[in-house]
Amino acid sequence: MRAREVYKITVLGWEKHNPKSKKGYEYFMVSNRIFDDHKIATSTSLERLLYLTILARCSDEHSTTCSATRDQLMTMLGQTRYDIVTALNHLQENQLITWEKMPSLINRIEKNRIESNIIESTTDVVLNTPQVAAEIREKKVSLSKEFSPTNEFELIMALPVDTKERWSRLYPDRTFLEREATKCFGYYKNNPKKIPRTMRGWSMALSSWFERGWPHFVKTIKSEPGSNINWDEIFKSEANA
Repeated sequence: MRAREVYKITVLGWEKHNPKSKKGYEYFMVSNRIFDDHKIATSTSLERLLYLTILARCSDEHSTTCSATRDQLMTMLGQTRYDIVTALNHLQENQLITWEKMPSLINRIEKNRIESNIIESTTDVVLNTPQVAAEIREKKVSLSKEFSPTNEFELIMALPVDTKERWSRLYPDRTFLEREATKCFGYYKNNPKKIPRTMRGWSMALSSWFERGWPHFVKTIKSEPGSNINWDEIFKSEANA
């Protein structure tokens, strides 16, 4: 089980020594006198090798921080029996790195399952009324029904209000929402084999489209995006034309 332990390791001063590092580079920079550095000189030979291994991994991930399991580090060091934790602690004491042990995948899955059960049980208590239960059932049915909008306006108007409100908070710009919805609708209309068949499918498609487009859109505007999107106004001019 210890082999599956995941370590999150941050190299101190990485960006200072590799300011021009780019994704895809197959090399990284180190000082010509790296082994004359007192921090390195007082480390054991395997600790030095471990440090260089961490540098290479950060370079490969193009980040000052990398993650690796105990088993992966042992394999890269060519060792089968080695106290990785003590070595990491020594490198940290020498102010070369900082590190922390991350929860294992199994523990994270179990934690998510427990949290999910708590949320579901809480929701059952809060929403355990005939009226709310009926509304939830109706909404689930409508989302799964076959849905074929003829234009962007019809698509937007048919989507659940809570979905549109969530998009308003995440992507608070009307121009962006109109443009991306138009592009998304046009793409799927021109690719009928990929077109969503249900309301849920269209909602997922638009969510993915907005998520991909937002970072690029934000870079093109000089001020902060607006807020309080009025979804009744989206595509209104086109609909009335």
